[in-house]
Amino acid sequence: MVAVRDALTRESTFMLRQAALAQLARHPRMVIVEFAPPALVAGRDGALLDAVAVLTEIAREAAAVDIGLCLVVAPDGVAAVTGALDGADLRELFEIRPTIAEALDSPP
Repeated sequence: MVAVRDALTRESTFMLRQAALAQLARHPRMVIVEFAPPALVAGRDGALLDAVAVLTEIAREAAAVDIGLCLVVAPDGVAAVTGALDGADLRELFEIRPTIAEALDSPP
């Protein structure tokens, strides 16, 4: 699991990428990326869009090796995440669940 706890910034987005790719290298059944509510507070303009680009790369890497990818986003942050994904026409790449427990219960 990769957790994003603080407001998204260029540095935290880079760390998200590195941590998720490291998880993929371990060949788990699924990689979970959890966004804590502060992560979705604007750290700088475009930070969420930068994160979408990184998540898209991670999703494609995961699909290439048949590893599931699930985003965990609290209900009050779902609109921001789905809005950014819809805006990039990428929503279908991602499974989004409100809790880690629900992510673990979802099929890979």
